[in-house]
Amino acid sequence: MAVYDDLYGWDMTPYLGDGEFYLEYGDFDVELSVPTAWLVGATGTLQDPEDVIGADGARRLRQAASSNTTIRVAEASPANGTTTWRFQASNVRDFAFSASPSYVWDATSAGNGILPQALYRPQFDAWTEGARYTAHTIRTFSSEYLGAYAYPQLTITEGPVGGMEYPMLVLQSGSTARGLASVTIHEGGHPWFPMTAGNMEAKHAFMDEGFTSYWDELSAPALWNEEEPSWGANSAYLRTAGTEQEVPLMAHTDLVSPYGARGLAAYTKPAVAIGALRSVLGDEVFLAAFRDFYSTWQFKHPIRGISSTPSSDTPGRISIGSGARCSSRPMCWTTPCTRSKAGAAGP
Repeated sequence: MAVYDDLYGWDMTPYLGDGEFYLEYGDFDVELSVPTAWLVGATGTLQDPEDVIGADGARRLRQAASSNTTIRVAEASPANGTTTWRFQASNVRDFAFSASPSYVWDATSAGNGILPQALYRPQFDAWTEGARYTAHTIRTFSSEYLGAYAYPQLTITEGPVGGMEYPMLVLQSGSTARGLASVTIHEGGHPWFPMTAGNMEAKHAFMDEGFTSYWDELSAPALWNEEEPSWGANSAYLRTAGTEQEVPLMAHTDLVSPYGARGLAAYTKPAVAIGALRSVLGDEVFLAAFRDFYSTWQFKHPIRGISSTPSSDTPGRISIGSGARCSSRPMCWTTPCTRSKAGAAGP
C-alpha cells in the first residue's frame, strides 16, 4: 500500500530501514494466535481480556485504569496450547505487536481513561517504573505541551531494539532508570508526531524526530526533581554547526548517513531551532502555535515544514503552518513571523 499525497502524488519511496513508513489512517481488527504461555502487547484495545488473562487478570486491568499506582496485571506462566488475542484500533497508521513467554505486565492510569502499560522481562529491575514513566509522558505532553493524547492506551515493551514507535506501542530497551525513562519519554512522545499528525518522515524527519526531541528534553527533569533540562541537543548540534557534516533539515533521509548527518538534521538541529524560536516568540505564543498545529493536522499529513503566520481566526496569535521557505538551507529554520493581528490564516 502507498499514500496518495495531494502534493507529491503516489509516494514511491522504498522502505530502506531508516525512517518511518508513510501511511494512511485506518481501522484495524486483528486476531493473534500465540502460545498460551505468552503475553502480548499491541496497537489497539484488547477485546477479550478474560479469555487471555483470566477473570482475575481482567479485574486487575480494570483496576489499573483508575489507579494512581502501578498494578501487576499478569505474568507469563507455563501452559499448553494456543490462545487468540484480539485487538481493535481506530484511526491509526500502522499495527504492531510484541509477545514473549517471559513477560510480566504492569499498568496504571494517566487519567481520562488512558491506560499506560509496560511488558518486560522481570530481570530488568528498572522496568518496574516503566508504566509510571509512560504515564508521565502522556500527562506532560497532553496537559503541558501539545494537546490531548489521541488513543486509549500506550504500551512500552522490552526487547532487542533501542527504541521504535508505532501507534499505541513502543518497542525499546533500557536497563537503568534514567536510560529507560529517556527512551520512554522520547518514543512515548511520538504518538503526537508522527502517529497523530502524520508527516512523511523520509522527506521531513525533523517534523517528528526534531519536534519530539525538543519536548522530551522538557519532560524528563520532573521525574528527577530537576528544575532545568540538560539540553543535550544544544551541545550535539553546536559541535557540528557550520561544518561539512551539517545538512539541511529537509534532506531526504536516504541521502544522508543513518546516524551521522541524519541524526543532526532530524533530531538535534531542529530541537535547538525550536528552542530558539520559543525564545523569540515567548511561551504563550509559541505554545499556542504548536497546539494549533497539532490540532489542525490530526490524522492528516502536514507538509514541507513550518512557517509562522498570524491566524485570522485567533487574532494576535501565531499559528504554525506549512510551507517554510528556508528549511532546505543549512542554517535556516522559519520564515519571518509577526505578531500582527492581520494576515493569512494558518494551514
